[in-house]
Amino acid sequence: MSRVPLKVDLPTGKRAPRAYLCVYRQVIPSRESLLVDAMMSAAKHEDLSHLLPLYETGSAYDWGDDPSFFSAEFTQGSASHAGWGICRPNVRARLGKDDLVVFFCARRAARDEVTEYLFVGYGTIGERIDDRRRIWTESRLASYRKHLNVLVRFDAAGAMERYERFEPGHPHPLDWTRRAKSPYLIFNPSLSQFKAAEPLLVAVAAPGEKRETWLLDRRPKARRLHKLLFEDLGLTRGLRTSVSGFSHPPVNLGREMARKGTTADQLRERLARFL
Repeated sequence: MSRVPLKVDLPTGKRAPRAYLCVYRQVIPSRESLLVDAMMSAAKHEDLSHLLPLYETGSAYDWGDDPSFFSAEFTQGSASHAGWGICRPNVRARLGKDDLVVFFCARRAARDEVTEYLFVGYGTIGERIDDRRRIWTESRLASYRKHLNVLVRFDAAGAMERYERFEPGHPHPLDWTRRAKSPYLIFNPSLSQFKAAEPLLVAVAAPGEKRETWLLDRRPKARRLHKLLFEDLGLTRGLRTSVSGFSHPPVNLGREMARKGTTADQLRERLARFL
């Protein structure tokens, strides 16, 4: 197992809360060997045995559970306790306490099928963990050791080692160390709401389409959400930006909010009323 020393970059100074819109992809592996590996792991881990069937129910859980909406429900009783520690290391590095993240899930069963865009909810960062050793040494963070997206643990000498129970994971050392050196973010449960078990379908995109089509005429809640996040803030781009459906660059909502005079607290309150 690969081991590397841990080095982190600590944030300095204070700033106004930031806000981002992020899309993560729920892509179930097509390789049968990976599915078999996942089922074998589930036979040894109770949480995985509960999670795998949920991918067939219309949920928005990530394959690998990052953000850890399922793990938070399973270990702490609510998805609002989720942590975020693997995907989007560039975005996580910019975020800190009181920052806001709005999550959508792009769900697609196969390359030749329609991609569904699901609204999952919003989260407010409660704590930024730059040194992941804290997860393994502070008793108040013990629950996060059980989350599927914890990514790393530490040996007796203090060296960081990859710790993933979900295949295929991130086996290349340059990949997992890069992700682990970006902070692990824990959401504030009192200022976050996630509906990963029953997300809201808001848009679709056929294979080859560069932009998603919002279901504005068919779903009143999709129309309301589009107005809240796109029309009211003046966003001109969509969730999807490539014909492959692979690229979903994060949206810096803070820039648009500043132009409109909208604060993170105001946007959070509007999203809370929406949900």
